[in-house]
Amino acid sequence: VAWSLFQLWYASPLPFVFGFAVFNDTEARAIHLAFALFLAFTAFPALRSSPRDHIPIQDWLFAAVGAFSAAYIFIFYTELSGRSGAPTTPDLVIAVCGMLLLLEAGCLGVFAARDVILFYIFFEFTLIPLFFLIGIWGSEERRYAAIKFFIFTLAGSLLTFLGLLAIVLWDFSTQDVAERALRFSIPELTTSLSEKPISPVQWQVWIFLALFAGFAIKVPLFPLHTWLPLAHVQAPAAGSVFL
Repeated sequence: VAWSLFQLWYASPLPFVFGFAVFNDTEARAIHLAFALFLAFTAFPALRSSPRDHIPIQDWLFAAVGAFSAAYIFIFYTELSGRSGAPTTPDLVIAVCGMLLLLEAGCLGVFAARDVILFYIFFEFTLIPLFFLIGIWGSEERRYAAIKFFIFTLAGSLLTFLGLLAIVLWDFSTQDVAERALRFSIPELTTSLSEKPISPVQWQVWIFLALFAGFAIKVPLFPLHTWLPLAHVQAPAAGSVFL
């Protein structure tokens, strides 16, 4: 509710009418990201053993730290603008914590998604914090490692997207003409494909190859693994664990 009210306030002319709480684009993005991280950690349990009837203390802690890390640029906007390009130690610590929690939030979204589009978005979203973790806080060849990591995994992402899109379009084509609608729900697609398998078999093979190639790059499997050793070596310890 608070996030929705903030968006309504930010999109309306009221801030300019009352001359109160006028945010620039950078501040607004920081606040949006703070809301998103807070909701991610309070909506999805961080641990498998977490209770399901209430939010455990560690999830509140993750949510609070994540929201603060995202809102850091808004809270200390004046100070940060005054030392642009010369971050202090607290700036770097908050940035690393924020990137790690952003990455964790993306991972939570991947395993909680029951929609192929959400699964794909969260799966690809994890590339962004990893790219910055490697490229900024890595070792000597961090920039080369980050760019190679991003290019390889982006190529895999495109192949994965084509495979998922083909499945959704096949399901759409098998529905009754009067009731046709694009369905992205994973349970619904699973039920539909079990009742009406993709045919001919050659289409199944092409879809399998697209998905296999996409995940083979991301896992990765030989001979598409050349980005991983470099990324592991150049990434900071926390980034290597997530990789």
